[in-house]
Amino acid sequence: MSLQHEFGNIDTITLIVGDAKIAFHVHEELLCEASSVFKAGFASKFKEGSEKTMKLPEDDIDTVDIFVQWLYRQQPSPSTIEIPSLDDVIGMQLMRLFVFADKYDVPNLKLSIYENIFTAAKSGLRLPHATAVEYVYSNTKMGSGIRAILVDVFVWRVEQSWFESPTVPSWLVKVPEFASDMVIAFAKLPDLSDTRRRGNPFTLKTSKHYDDLEKASKKSG
Repeated sequence: MSLQHEFGNIDTITLIVGDAKIAFHVHEELLCEASSVFKAGFASKFKEGSEKTMKLPEDDIDTVDIFVQWLYRQQPSPSTIEIPSLDDVIGMQLMRLFVFADKYDVPNLKLSIYENIFTAAKSGLRLPHATAVEYVYSNTKMGSGIRAILVDVFVWRVEQSWFESPTVPSWLVKVPEFASDMVIAFAKLPDLSDTRRRGNPFTLKTSKHYDDLEKASKKSG
């Protein structure tokens, strides 16, 4: 069944994204089923609800484009997100997408991202780039599942020599919450120097584990 046939009689709304004010036209029912934030916005009596248009000036155009593609492909269940290469599995593109999903409360997209990382982890993961870590910690709250994933990747992959790099201490100062999470995680290891005993966290846990961590954190908060 074509998307046009399936959604042909459903109202569309317009998202105006970024400084360039690029318009994305999305079926209202589909968007509001995925996101409680958009649902509340378009159900209100304010301008967004009456004009069926919402401005997202702070959001990234490429991120919204990927979100809209996922939105239509994820029915009836979440699908994985295509990533250009293994090196970019935990890169800025995916982290921006997660932060977007977190900001607008799109739980199925967050689960898709977790699942995507787990799928890639079967072949091994490189350390996330410093800018990706900084971005996540600047745009998510304590207890976030994606924070836990970043920490687990570092604990799994980092070598003793990494700590001896002259650039690492100054970088960790920029992300004190990440540094604190790392210390706690490493303190739980039986032997910091033996990387073989750490194990691949993505074979020991499930993608739902990180989602459950986040939900538990929100309840306790």
